[in-house]
Amino acid sequence: MDAFAEELIRTGHGIKNETLNDIRDELTFRYKDLRKEFHLMSEEEKFYSLIKETPNTFHQGKLIMCRCVGIARRRPNKEQLEEANPIKDDNTCMWQCQFCKRNDFGELGQVWSNFDTGECPGPPVGVRTLQ
Repeated sequence: MDAFAEELIRTGHGIKNETLNDIRDELTFRYKDLRKEFHLMSEEEKFYSLIKETPNTFHQGKLIMCRCVGIARRRPNKEQLEEANPIKDDNTCMWQCQFCKRNDFGELGQVWSNFDTGECPGPPVGVRTLQ
């Protein structure tokens, strides 16, 4: 088979070793599916596949270059809003939202209004980037 592969290269048909191996396997194991069994990727496998890195090359402390395009936030759910406890800064006498950390509320009612109207974007959970 190697001699035939060399002949194909010499006659200008290109490197066909993989194709010839596939043909040999098909003739040897007739009607057998030789592909690997399909499995769903885990979240970690998806992550490393998307960033084109491995756990060995992408680790804590590694310097990466990217463009920050925003901050990803998660809106608080109803239970969190019901248990909300706005914080008052004694130095500035201003109220702070415990979720988005906005601290320019002059009155406690403004903080609750921030929750009720849906203006509170929630706490930051990540950074949105472009490669």
